[in-house]
Amino acid sequence: MLPNNTVLFDPYQDWPPPFSESLPSLSSRTLPRRSRVSAIGQLVTTTDQRRVVFQSMIECHSALHLLADPEVETLIDQPPAITYTRGGRQHLHTFDFLAVLRSGQRVAVACKASIRAELKDLAGFYRSIAHQIPRSFADRIVIFTELSFSQADIYNVGLLHDCRRDVPGSSDAAIAQYVGRLYGRTTIASLVEATGLGADAFRAAIRAIGDRTLLPVQAGRWDYDTRVAPPAETEVAA
Repeated sequence: MLPNNTVLFDPYQDWPPPFSESLPSLSSRTLPRRSRVSAIGQLVTTTDQRRVVFQSMIECHSALHLLADPEVETLIDQPPAITYTRGGRQHLHTFDFLAVLRSGQRVAVACKASIRAELKDLAGFYRSIAHQIPRSFADRIVIFTELSFSQADIYNVGLLHDCRRDVPGSSDAAIAQYVGRLYGRTTIASLVEATGLGADAFRAAIRAIGDRTLLPVQAGRWDYDTRVAPPAETEVAA
C-alpha cells in the first residue's frame, strides 16, 4: 500500500535530462566578475550547453539574436584580438562576437550604444581598418546598437531561447503533425487547443517558429494570439 504522499511518475511524460555542467566559454579573455559600468553576465547555448559571456545588455540581446538565427552555426564570444596599424603604431582590437555561419562565412560583431558608436564614428573606424583584418578571421563586420532591435524582437528571442531549453518531445511531434496539415493561417492558440497539450504545445510552437517550420504572419510579440502559417513552399499533407 503506497503512502498518501507518494509521487507516481508518468512514463509518457517528457522529463528533462539530469543536470550536467555547462561547457566553458570560448572567450579569449577573462571578464571581471564585477563592474560599476557594465552589465556583466552569461547565458548558456541550447545546442551545446556552452556559456556565452556578455558585458552589456546590448551584447546580451545581440547574442540572443544571433543564437536565434538558423544561419549561425557557432557563436564565439570575445574572439582573439586582431592587430591593426594606425598612425604608425600597432594596436589590438577585440570584437564582441564572431558568428560562424553554416555557409562558412565568418561575421565579426561589434556591440555599442548608438550615441557612442556615432560619436566615435565606429563604422568609419572599421572601414579604415577592414583591409587589415585577415579573411581567415572574418569576411565582414556588423555593428549592433540598442536601435538594432525592437522591444518585440528582444522579447521574442528571449522567449525562443527559454523554450529551446526544453528537450524536444511529444509536443513538438504534435505541433509538426498539425502544421503539416495546415492550409492557410491560424493562431498559436488554435494549434495548442488542437493538440490538447497546453503550455507544452505553446512552447513547441515557439520552437517551430525558431526552426522556420512555422512562420508568424504579423509583427509583435509572440503569444497565443499570434497568427502563424506554414512556409509557402510547404506541401500540405492529405
